Amino acid sequence: MPRTRVLNSERLGRLGERQFALQCHPSFHCNKAEEDRTGWDYYVEWPNPSPDTSIIDTRPVPISCAVQVKTIWTSTHIVTAPLSSVERLAKEPKPSFFYVMQMADDGQLVAAYVIHIAGQFLERILKALRQAHVEGVDPSEKTFSFSLKKWATNLSLAREAFGDFVETVVAKGMAEYIEQKRRQLDNLGYSAERLTIKGTAHFTGKDQIIDCFIGNSDFSFEIKEALDLRFGIAASAPGLLGPGKARFMPGDDSKCQVVFSRGPLSEAFLFPAVFIALPESLNPGVREIIIDAELFQMTLAMVISNDGSPIVSINFSMKNDRVHEIHHTADEWAKLYSLLDSASTGELRLEIRREASQPIRGSVGFQASGPSHGWSGVVAIMRGLKKVLNVAGFPNTTFRIDTAMDHWQSIASLHEMLEGIDAKSTLSFSVAGIEQFTSGEPMDVIHFSTIPLDQTALVYGIKYYVAPVEEADGKTRWHSDRYELIQLTCMPVTEDGSLPSTAHDWMNRVAQEGGVNIYIVAGIPAVQDRTETV
Repeated sequence: MPRTRVLNSERLGRLGERQFALQCHPSFHCNKAEEDRTGWDYYVEWPNPSPDTSIIDTRPVPISCAVQVKTIWTSTHIVTAPLSSVERLAKEPKPSFFYVMQMADDGQLVAAYVIHIAGQFLERILKALRQAHVEGVDPSEKTFSFSLKKWATNLSLAREAFGDFVETVVAKGMAEYIEQKRRQLDNLGYSAERLTIKGTAHFTGKDQIIDCFIGNSDFSFEIKEALDLRFGIAASAPGLLGPGKARFMPGDDSKCQVVFSRGPLSEAFLFPAVFIALPESLNPGVREIIIDAELFQMTLAMVISNDGSPIVSINFSMKNDRVHEIHHTADEWAKLYSLLDSASTGELRLEIRREASQPIRGSVGFQASGPSHGWSGVVAIMRGLKKVLNVAGFPNTTFRIDTAMDHWQSIASLHEMLEGIDAKSTLSFSVAGIEQFTSGEPMDVIHFSTIPLDQTALVYGIKYYVAPVEEADGKTRWHSDRYELIQLTCMPVTEDGSLPSTAHDWMNRVAQEGGVNIYIVAGIPAVQDRTETV
């Protein structure tokens, strides 16, 4: 005769829930749910690490996890639960598990299994939820079943077994586990084509379309239909419908390099840019490509002639407003103006390079009128400033070109001093009331000044050997044409161009190290023009 089971299904479930607490390590806190409406039966918390093994304020958050307990007979190998409960358990950011106990007919525990809700098992749950959504069925009206043989790990009945399994799963800590779980919840089942959107975009004209295609401005749109594709199952995304604004962001496949040169063995000028092919409908019969770099833009237009051969024209234009606004290093400015200087005297060879594509080659020429000192003069000043900033230890300093060129003479003089060229620097002044200047003896003084470069300033000191000269009016002036550049650095400036309070300390230190008792401060904001005695 078959053996009679001593418990019905309801009592079997309650027995299993009580039994689970006995299967956990005594140091764990097993918090039982009052009502099984949250997807879990137990919330299990590990104790904090001992202060003997970790510093209290830096020790990690102890492990905690959600567990749904399922109790079945030994003859059963398929577990079933309401999909609504499984959903809440699956979306729990912390570790979550099914703990399944198999009972003999007499109510004795004979086997225990655990299923970690992550990876492929989590993917299966999310797919069931997506299917329920498109079918219009509430998860509370569906069940979710799984096989122990395929998904479960058999545990020993020792009280340490469940804790050991969880600790293996959370080996890298709770914070990293939660982040990994979040990524799985966000990304499982999706491919690169996760969204399909249909709607209309609104543009004011071709120029705006080009601006939008290269990612420089927003455009208005209205979405009529939006489908979210997950696990190959499309679901309407009503939250995306309606009007809005967007911006194209050119991807890596749109990146290119624009290379200009005079010839095969001449200096090459390389500029990163974005390569955008415009829809032919914008200009029927003409294929247009926009090459958009930070400071210039080119349009390549190709038409087919009557004999079938392609005719390509290239239009090059500088972004003049951008040139006067942007901050670049001296090296980057030198490169740009070297290009302009070369192009102003004739055509340049052009090559547009893209990964996995044949380069586009051609030539381009344009005329550009520069400042009175010419493009070559700007190049010389920028190369000189590059040397000065390298010596100062601030080669990556960025600034507007107009700011630097307003002080090109000072930059040129500094560069000449560094190169050992006579910069013809002189110093002439008169003073009153300073004891050191009453003796009439020649002496060394340091003259400090700055070159503003927007957010920073070059600060430098020149040591002069000064001697008194009697003027016709009987007054004494101190004059020198013997000098030596002894120190330069960069300092941050405030919005009004002032140097930090530490500038005065720096000048004192430079004077002391140079063995000079007197220094002169001239034209430096926040460090007023004055003569200092060290």
